[in-house]
Amino acid sequence: MEYYEVDVVFEEETSTKSGVKMRKIRRKYLVNAQSVTASEALVYEFLNESPYSYEVVSSKKSKIIDVVSS
Repeated sequence: MEYYEVDVVFEEETSTKSGVKMRKIRRKYLVNAQSVTASEALVYEFLNESPYSYEVVSSKKSKIIDVVSS
């Protein structure tokens, strides 16, 4: 398996002086998967119950070769 960087754009409501405004926020997820398609599917599954609307906008193979944790 390899790592993929998946970009997701969320639309979140924020309060301002003039009322509620929609704001787009871009976030990256590092996914361990076998292909680009599989990485996107895993992110959709992971964010299934997100209270915000979102869209997966890109997925690319990462240069990261491994994740070290304790």
